[in-house]
Amino acid sequence: MATAAVAEHSALDEGRGLHRTTAHLVGDAPAQPSVRFSDLATDDRVSAIVRWTTPSGTSRSGTASVAAGSRAGSPATVWLDDVGRIHPAPPTPAEAGSRAAAFGAAAGAGAGVLVLGAWWVALVRLEVRRSARWDRDWAAFNSHRGHRHA
Repeated sequence: MATAAVAEHSALDEGRGLHRTTAHLVGDAPAQPSVRFSDLATDDRVSAIVRWTTPSGTSRSGTASVAAGSRAGSPATVWLDDVGRIHPAPPTPAEAGSRAAAFGAAAGAGAGVLVLGAWWVALVRLEVRRSARWDRDWAAFNSHRGHRHA
């Protein structure tokens, strides 16, 4: 639970210091992504050069993820830091929750594996000790075999 909480907080912090602005494509965006994992893709996005104007009136450009097949001049939402560098869009609360659940489950599974591993090591060590004790007792029994004690 603690890992999930930290992961969710961290994911939501990714958006701190970023602000959204509208940029415009400098040229036409490619029609399809260059590498496609069709089973994994949730949308068709490509990298393209965009231009935006800063609050001070300066024109800046950079590479951003845009919808495939977008035409030159089309608007695109970009996320900028305080210096004006483009960053990926911060995760939504739902995405942050999904990440948190995945990290929490992984941490729980890892803790379970550690506990089971420690249990197995303890069991093996106890078995080795039991076996050694058994061997000593048999050796003692065999050394006294045939001797009658009064």
